[in-house]
Amino acid sequence: MPNCKKKSERKSEQLVIRVTPKQKEHWETLAKVKGLNLSQVMRMMVDDFLENPNWITHNTWRFLKAAADIIDKEENANTRKGNE
Repeated sequence: MPNCKKKSERKSEQLVIRVTPKQKEHWETLAKVKGLNLSQVMRMMVDDFLENPNWITHNTWRFLKAAADIIDKEENANTRKGNE
């Protein structure tokens, strides 16, 4: 691939977010309503998260941890159903 750059030459990094199908659907709907694509909505969410000076007082990390726990629990339940 001629367009592949070395990691040291890249100007941006990829960020992956694990979400439930319901969350993804919600964000896709939000993007559609705002006339944006999903990556633009995600970029706005990350920018708002990083720029909010009161993110510590809003318990942001607690909510992120709770969301990750819900996703893990849902994935484990789906795996168990698939194995039965």
